[in-house]
Amino acid sequence: MLFWRPLLGVSAFSADDMTSLDAPWVEHAPPGYHPTNLALGDTVNYALPAEVVLRHALVRHHFPLWDPDVGLGTPLGASLTIPVLSPFHLLQLLFPLWYG
Repeated sequence: MLFWRPLLGVSAFSADDMTSLDAPWVEHAPPGYHPTNLALGDTVNYALPAEVVLRHALVRHHFPLWDPDVGLGTPLGASLTIPVLSPFHLLQLLFPLWYG
């Protein structure tokens, strides 16, 4: 019952709807639009971009230990915040990123 809104596309599981507050998407947001949860900014700013880097590397049959695109570089495959080898995360890789 708790997840009916995201599963039907009415809202999002993560705070990726926060991107509508930033350029270039702010001009496409409906008038009076407010994201569902502003407290989850780390999801948009760190976790989702890291997940994209991870997925692109796995498609190329490469396991990324390091993400050079964040600052001067940051651990990716050995990160404590993204459990790359967790069975739950591996299951998540079967679904599109927007659904996970």
